Amino acid sequence: MLQLLVIGCGGAVGALMRYGLGLRIGLLTGSAFPWGTLFVNIVGCFLAGLLLTLVVTRIPLSDLLRNGLQIGLLGGFTTFSAFSLDTIALFGQGLWLRGLLYIVTSVIVSLLGAYLGMSVGRNFL
Repeated sequence: MLQLLVIGCGGAVGALMRYGLGLRIGLLTGSAFPWGTLFVNIVGCFLAGLLLTLVVTRIPLSDLLRNGLQIGLLGGFTTFSAFSLDTIALFGQGLWLRGLLYIVTSVIVSLLGAYLGMSVGRNFL
């Protein structure tokens, strides 16, 4: 039961962080392209890679804390469902090239973010 509570609290905090950061970036960049969602996904992948690597190689965490951070916080923070809806919205507006660019950029740069996070984690401390 404690595990569910920790994951749920982490998810709530992650969702609030996603909303706030996405909103702030959207205000700075406008609404022509979903920069907020893209940025959150890239940062979330970087942090997931960093956390996984640090937990495995450097900083042992209890399953409770690791799951709260990884499943809860980062799961609530990353936004694949928002990514999907943003993509469909771009396609629905007839912006096919922009939608495809968003898909390719999101996938490739998010994977690079996770890899970079793991690399930073391996060299941490």
